Amino acid sequence: MDGIEIDSVKGKKIRISEDINFIAQPGFGTVRTAEYEGNPCLVKWFSREELGRIGCGRQMYENLTAHLEQESPGRSFLWPADISKMEAGGSLCYVIDNSDFLTYRAAEKEKDSPLAYRSLADFMERKCTFGNWLSMVNTALCLITAFSQLRKKNYNFLHMTEDDIFIQAKTGRILITNMEFAAKGKGKGANNGGWRPASSSRMLPPACVMNKKAPDRQASDYMLAALLFEILYLNHPLEGYRAASRPVMDERAKKEIYGSQPCFSYDDSNQSNRPVPGLHSYLINFWKLYPDYVGDAFSDAFCQEVLNGEKAPIPLERWYHIFARMRSLIVSCPSCGAENIWQSGDQKCRKKGCDTVLKPPMYYYIDEECYPLFMGSTIYRCQLDPDSGLGREDFYSEEAGRFARIRNKPSLQNTSNQEWTVISPDGTELPLGFQETVNLTDGLKVVAEGKTITISSKYQ
Repeated sequence: MDGIEIDSVKGKKIRISEDINFIAQPGFGTVRTAEYEGNPCLVKWFSREELGRIGCGRQMYENLTAHLEQESPGRSFLWPADISKMEAGGSLCYVIDNSDFLTYRAAEKEKDSPLAYRSLADFMERKCTFGNWLSMVNTALCLITAFSQLRKKNYNFLHMTEDDIFIQAKTGRILITNMEFAAKGKGKGANNGGWRPASSSRMLPPACVMNKKAPDRQASDYMLAALLFEILYLNHPLEGYRAASRPVMDERAKKEIYGSQPCFSYDDSNQSNRPVPGLHSYLINFWKLYPDYVGDAFSDAFCQEVLNGEKAPIPLERWYHIFARMRSLIVSCPSCGAENIWQSGDQKCRKKGCDTVLKPPMYYYIDEECYPLFMGSTIYRCQLDPDSGLGREDFYSEEAGRFARIRNKPSLQNTSNQEWTVISPDGTELPLGFQETVNLTDGLKVVAEGKTITISSKYQ
């Protein structure tokens, strides 16, 4: 392997090929294949010119060096395992510690593979699409989990672009590539030492864009809301008519749109920044399609009080509950197979030309929350225990139970590793072990992991 050999701060050898072998281009730097002590690896590489444009190369290097003393917050992060020594005016790279290396190599070799990772920017530019709504919602839950993991380690993001988030369209798994801008905070309101890139991120709240405030934990909460909005609507929440009317989106225009005069595109009291038909069609169509509680949450997340800094952004716990709920309402039409988001009672399939009415044979309640009971539906552990598992690796995808038709009878199967208790309508209690099933009847109750699942023939 021809190229340059670099010494690392751990005294190891990093060999970079002279060939342009990058497999991802985040907001800053390039993710490349390389060798570390003779073994294949991934590195994130910054050229001399790029470090000059960033304007905070030395601080970034010191931040990365400090990361070596910390374990990666989770599997979604391309965390540094080692860093090249930084010479005055030179380039810089860090070796990535991440077990998804082989999948990343698949992305390199087969760009259209359903297992390939593509940037959020690619999704927004319609260069690729999610496999289905389920994978899209899983992307949101995976992102929320990652931000929760980062918070537990007391890190905040100083910068983020859509090119820093990579998504596996089939599964919804994500990779976050800008660890050089994940900085240790000092608690609520921390200023992270006051350093950041020369160019401000449109993912940050207006006060940060205007340099009135350094990114902190609340800024990360705002950033999460902006990224979730882009995942669902493929559009930035503040980009409506005002951005579309600009002939050139120069730095002055960006400061105004994202900083000095921000306005949510669906602001309840200000319609001056509404989406433009023909230009923001995806946003317009899906704003009406998703359940009202989703739109209400984003209206809260980008209301003027939040944009002005008078009110804190929505906490990630609320987003976790919203998307966990939304995923359990995604159903497929039994006639045409089209995905629908069930909202209440009986509703017609959304696919044009399909007249099928999506009528659940039964419903199930967890606390006061009602869900449609279609055969094949899954009960996830995060529905039963939404708080304690937040931030735990892959907890959002763990299955607890499954509805199925067994011996021609609608049944609930326990697929968790805990014993459940079945309470029949007459009060009889029986245990339900792993892989065991119970036939469903109106009024049946199942106590699972501290929650009571109630089967009902009525929607309330």
